[in-house]
Amino acid sequence: MGTPTGGIINHYGELRSFTLKNSPIVVWYSTKYFELVKGYGIDSLYPDIYIEKSIDNYLNGVDSEVDMILETLSN
Repeated sequence: MGTPTGGIINHYGELRSFTLKNSPIVVWYSTKYFELVKGYGIDSLYPDIYIEKSIDNYLNGVDSEVDMILETLSN
């Protein structure tokens, strides 16, 4: 319930860095690929129930996901 994760399951990680010679610039790079689900190529994890977030709800302190859960439990 909610919105897509915005990230993928399989990803690069284990970061390392180095500083460029004669420069304060730091370069970060991945050293390992994590394949948590073999062959999984979808861009994100998607919820079974999609709930759109809105700026109005955020500004008014309304949590759409919690409201939906409470509504579902009360039925």
